[in-house]
Amino acid sequence: EKLTPLQEPEINIKEFGRDKAMVYEAEVDVLPEVKVGRYRDIKIKNQKSKIKITEKDIELTLKQLQRQTANLKVVSRPAKKGDLAEIDFESFIEGKPVSGGQSRNHPLVIGQGQFFPAFEDKLVGMKKGEKREFSITFPENFHNEELAKKVVSFKVTLKDLKEIDLPAINDAWAARLGKKNLAALKASIKESLEKEAERREEEKLEQEMIGQLVAASSVEVPESLVLAEVQRLLEGLIYQARASGMDFESYLKSLKKTKEELLAELEKPAEQNIKATLVLGAIRDKEGIYCSDKEVDEEIEKLNSQGIELKNEDRARIKNILEIRKTVAKLKEMLGLDK
Repeated sequence: EKLTPLQEPEINIKEFGRDKAMVYEAEVDVLPEVKVGRYRDIKIKNQKSKIKITEKDIELTLKQLQRQTANLKVVSRPAKKGDLAEIDFESFIEGKPVSGGQSRNHPLVIGQGQFFPAFEDKLVGMKKGEKREFSITFPENFHNEELAKKVVSFKVTLKDLKEIDLPAINDAWAARLGKKNLAALKASIKESLEKEAERREEEKLEQEMIGQLVAASSVEVPESLVLAEVQRLLEGLIYQARASGMDFESYLKSLKKTKEELLAELEKPAEQNIKATLVLGAIRDKEGIYCSDKEVDEEIEKLNSQGIELKNEDRARIKNILEIRKTVAKLKEMLGLDK
């Protein structure tokens, strides 16, 4: 029987001696059989043609650009709403520090709603260098259960204060952003928003398609594959936490979970990922969708140019990724989702 092992086998020698043939058992997880469902009959509603970018969407993006290109002026007057403040703060409940409730040199636009509104209101009137202590009672339905219905005491120091001088939204401002005039800038924004909306809809369609493929197919996933995928997902979360300046222990505290609880939560998405890969791989084989050596070489060259170091053993993995991409594209074409 043709079997594809997933790792080195575990050998158990049963019999071995002089003038005797060695008898052993080898235990190993193998690539499971996949019974693919009727994937050509899947029905998915394509909403891409219904994407509409409104004038309000464009105005919101203009406002974001306006804030990004604002001039900042250091001021000595009392703080008011709309100012950019830099603060140190500590928070306490009944004299005990709140977990994650401290920060240094924290940027905050007063009145923008980054913090709890009552907290931001207390900053109004402060001057640079001033320290202020106050308490806030958080509402019963507050999203952070640790703070809900609690009286939280704060110690705040205003380290710096700047006035945000917003530029006028006009042709001259658009020209500074590299566009001929405001109308051209708006047209460019609309095009970008349409592309982003199409990309999100494309991802949604792919996820729905793959979900239906997995649901219509039958495959038993070996535990070793699930555990390996759980580890891969965990490493991705650790990387994201570090990229945001947070160590993994702090990340777990922010989730209010132990490592074991997080690992347990990752098991279901890990199993779905493996099932999707196996089902798409089976469809690839059935449809004869493969990549040439040239395509693999080009992808490796592209990744190398991005500073991603690859080893010789990565070649098979890259080939598989490319073939799965081509399979997804082919399925979308079959189902009329590429239009």
